[in-house]
Amino acid sequence: MKTAFAAVLILAAHLIPASAYAQGGSVGDGVAAYTLMDYEAARAIWLPLAEAGEAEAQFRLALLYELGLGVEQSDELAFGWHQAAALQGHAGAQFVLGRMYASGQGTEIDIFYAFDWILNAAEGGEVRAQYYVATLYLTGEGIEPSILEAYIWFTRVANSGTNGPELSRASEAVATLEDRLTPDELMEALRRIYRSES
Repeated sequence: MKTAFAAVLILAAHLIPASAYAQGGSVGDGVAAYTLMDYEAARAIWLPLAEAGEAEAQFRLALLYELGLGVEQSDELAFGWHQAAALQGHAGAQFVLGRMYASGQGTEIDIFYAFDWILNAAEGGEVRAQYYVATLYLTGEGIEPSILEAYIWFTRVANSGTNGPELSRASEAVATLEDRLTPDELMEALRRIYRSES
């Protein structure tokens, strides 16, 4: 079944020229081209959408520049497109932008901006950002350590329903940290978790 599906995708990629994608394509059309590893077509679709202010297209175009897929790799252009999407509230772009500030990729290192963008992404539901924030609170790296905050963020990840590697690690962290909280802290954490999920 997978082989037949792959054959159909390959056939479709050869039947539809890149110029057809670019004429009024949607973000989904770009995703289809990207899935077929036609990165130039994906770029041709996403660039006009990104220039028109479409956050998802900006985010995906930034990834092409970040990874050098179908374009010359450019941390600066990746940073710019991630920033454009992040300013519109795109949680994935906010997380990546925070990582870029933390590492100095395409910009100067700025730990305060890094944490702020990653926290925005976490609050926006980006699971990788939630896990990252939980880890920062646990280790105290760049922020005041807090078992309570770490527990809250790890619990959000554990309750997210995602299947990524963060899920099992977060579930283990919740079980471990629960024993380190006082009964009052645990009640406070549960109140805040419930409030954020409702």
